[in-house]
Amino acid sequence: MRNLEIKRLDHHGLVMSVIKDIKLIETIDQAVGTYEDEKLSVGQRVAAMVVNGLGFTDQPLSLVNEFYRDLPVDALFGEGLTCDDFDRFSLSRALDRCHNYGIEPLFSQVAATACQLSNVNQTAQSFDTTTFSFHGDYDEEYDEGTVRVTHGYSKDHRSDLKQVITELLVSHDSGVPLCLKNCDGNASDSIIFKERSEQLIESFKDGYVSHVTADSKFYTKQNALNWHIVKFTTRVPETIKEAKTLIQTANEENDWHMSSDGKTRFTSYDITHYEIEQRWLVCQSNESLKRAEKAVDKQLLKERDLIRKEVLHFESKVFSCQADCEKAADIFGKKWKLHTKLLTDITEHAKYDGAGHPSGKTPIGYQYKAKVQWGKNTAAVQQLLHRKASFVLATNTPELEIADEEIVACYKQQQWVERGYRFLKDPLFFANGFYLKKPSRISALIMIMTLSLLVYTIAQKRLREAMKKKNVMLPNQIGKPVPSMTIRRAFQVLQGIHFVKTKDFESGFIEGFRPLQEQIIELIGGSAISMYQIELPPDNEPMDSGKASKEMAT
Repeated sequence: MRNLEIKRLDHHGLVMSVIKDIKLIETIDQAVGTYEDEKLSVGQRVAAMVVNGLGFTDQPLSLVNEFYRDLPVDALFGEGLTCDDFDRFSLSRALDRCHNYGIEPLFSQVAATACQLSNVNQTAQSFDTTTFSFHGDYDEEYDEGTVRVTHGYSKDHRSDLKQVITELLVSHDSGVPLCLKNCDGNASDSIIFKERSEQLIESFKDGYVSHVTADSKFYTKQNALNWHIVKFTTRVPETIKEAKTLIQTANEENDWHMSSDGKTRFTSYDITHYEIEQRWLVCQSNESLKRAEKAVDKQLLKERDLIRKEVLHFESKVFSCQADCEKAADIFGKKWKLHTKLLTDITEHAKYDGAGHPSGKTPIGYQYKAKVQWGKNTAAVQQLLHRKASFVLATNTPELEIADEEIVACYKQQQWVERGYRFLKDPLFFANGFYLKKPSRISALIMIMTLSLLVYTIAQKRLREAMKKKNVMLPNQIGKPVPSMTIRRAFQVLQGIHFVKTKDFESGFIEGFRPLQEQIIELIGGSAISMYQIELPPDNEPMDSGKASKEMAT
């Protein structure tokens, strides 16, 4: 037993196999260059950080070598390498070289090669921005071409922290990231989107991109100068007067069309705005209705508390004549938005000379008070609910090319870029803290994180497409067979696989395989087959979850 060396392979072999299949290491080395005096190339070190990033750990960059201490480094990266080769100095130099080459062009080259090898459809794209916040102080002096870590509008609601803004462009096909750009922490979204629009123009001219989806920051008067070239779908900001008017008109006309999935209703109008002919769709989805109900309920409770105080104060008022009391009662409650005055009861109270209520005395006068009954204004609540649930989509694409329902479905693909940002900020997949001081290395590490997203989405695309093609159902977390599985769930299933090697021989074998694990590897295919030593069935036989091959070819 002492001659056996047991290392965890788990899902890390799958991640590394996808890295090999998309030629991530070769593409980076070809761009950045190799150095004869270094044991590891820049591409290998980037790949090591990507595997660590997708390793269910929140270890910082300085602890990558500890991450690989229990992994079969030679099986993943090649013979002669150990975990000590991935020290923080070696990885930091790799970040510096990536930054010196250029974060944006380097990522674009890797993504372009990966998309070509993985048949990713790039004709429809979405882009958006997010912020990464940082603790600590950062120098105010920066080299040219380095992002500024500084204060700005925080989408993480951490205005006390300095930040960097990251822009991401993803494909509607599985949410694969295509372009990355890091910007100063105080950069404006409108300016970032304007620059991206100008860069997209060349892609549209070449037919590389046919349609782009963006959030409401894309819809600006400045960007409108390029809309005659860019075909877009975007959300119209609710601050625009024409959008508010159209929402009101659509809800009054109540002429809706339902999407085929029954989740969104919409109606369209042809308008001219910013001197551009467009098609605006007023939409209401099940999700937007749920959000609107919560917002309206909150507004109802807030107004109800205020009205109770107002009524209590008004009913305590005393008027000297009935006419004044009735006049005040008529005005009272006019400003309520979601509630209405149901009934006002005027009561007369005798006034006597002196204190108390002496019997037999004649009152010297009368005073008047109002009693108010009030309740919820159902019509006003429903009107506000539908107004808050409504949003406007704009497109300059003719209806003959893209129908209304396709525009609604296209905008829903904006979720891919939002999911990408959630992934990048998920501590289960990457370090929650950056632990880096130099802004250049921070920018490079954000690229590494996005490369992890690239590998993740391509692996998920391959798994889901294979399941659909072979009509395979796999169990979810509760054991129910489902036609689609996330790669995150696949990573969980692949836990418990070990690589066993004897110290006396170079050969080794895989231990701990279960049928479901082998089936997932077979579905993903590519380099994963050799990485996990799977014996594939003949092409004319159905795929079966047989036993994994135990012997490894030397």
